[in-house]
Amino acid sequence: MKNLGLYIHIPFCEQKCAYCDFCSNPSWLEKQGEYIEKMKQELMEYKLLFDEICFDTIFIGGGTPSTLGNGMIKKIIDLIKENFKISKTCEITIEVNPHSFTENKLKEYIDAKINRISMGIQTLNDDLLKLINRKQTKEDCITALNLLNKYNFKNFNVDIMLGLPSQTKDDALNDLHVLLKYNPTHISVYSLILEENTPLFKNKNQFDFALDEYVVDVYDEIHNELTKIQYNRYEISNYCLEGFECKHNLNYWETGEYIGVGLSAHSHINNIRYANTKVFDDYLTCSTFDEIRESETLTKLEQLNEFIMLSLRTQKGINIIKFKKKFKKNLLKDKKAEIQILLKNKFINLKGGHLKIDEKCFYLSNPIITKLMYD
Repeated sequence: MKNLGLYIHIPFCEQKCAYCDFCSNPSWLEKQGEYIEKMKQELMEYKLLFDEICFDTIFIGGGTPSTLGNGMIKKIIDLIKENFKISKTCEITIEVNPHSFTENKLKEYIDAKINRISMGIQTLNDDLLKLINRKQTKEDCITALNLLNKYNFKNFNVDIMLGLPSQTKDDALNDLHVLLKYNPTHISVYSLILEENTPLFKNKNQFDFALDEYVVDVYDEIHNELTKIQYNRYEISNYCLEGFECKHNLNYWETGEYIGVGLSAHSHINNIRYANTKVFDDYLTCSTFDEIRESETLTKLEQLNEFIMLSLRTQKGINIIKFKKKFKKNLLKDKKAEIQILLKNKFINLKGGHLKIDEKCFYLSNPIITKLMYD
């Protein structure tokens, strides 16, 4: 029995956000049915590859999965349940946007036994929503949150973004205070990253972007407010109430194994990475999925550095004993000089056999991680 996570990519959106470089496109909407059928074929291929699979987590992401027509999500879940084993405690997540999230769709998700929803709010400021080309309005967001509360749907995440053009500290804090009234069990707080080939990047000179120091200040204030009311930051950008960590993402951060199905989806099995094509038509027309799937066997050095990088993103940090057993390396000895400097400057902590970034220095995670990686 092989226990895995399952990621399903739905590449459809009503419109493309100005900051988004994910593999999604509004023009593909008319091909939903054709795409779902192709994705089902890929799922069945994995059934043939492995004697027995048990999924511990299922994550339906995108794109915007809630743009799929009524009944489509349940058909996908039913197909999985008919052909694979699902653990009794399986976490099943779907990403939704407020504008395409309806009462009928929520009923469908509940009927399909989806037990976790991740909602892309980003901001509740209508002017900012227009500026970043989000389809929804503040009213759409409030309606969607009220729906979750109406159906007593407990396990849900809200995404909020910092560093948006012209966004003020009051904007961000007001968003947080309104969202907390709806009792989300999980909150993801992301800083805007200007990705190349996105409208925001191409037109960056036209916008007033906040300085990094300002974003850090706002993030710190949000962090302090959330920790006061028992939200735990268990990963750099993710907070949750006790017991509501995203199990699917934890599997990623713990270098676990998973299958990715759909356009641009990635898999990690037996230290091999697989990546599906990002070309929509190539995915739809391939005769075998090997035609559109690249693979790469990770070297020991790549596995080791990935373990360091992903572990340091989490509150727990690097388990020193686990690291030594897994890689036959003594991190404390090999990186003694770097660790001593980082400890002296209080960038990291070493407690209970775990090496982790100090909570006040998470915004410096990239250079800290680089210092501890092997050449």
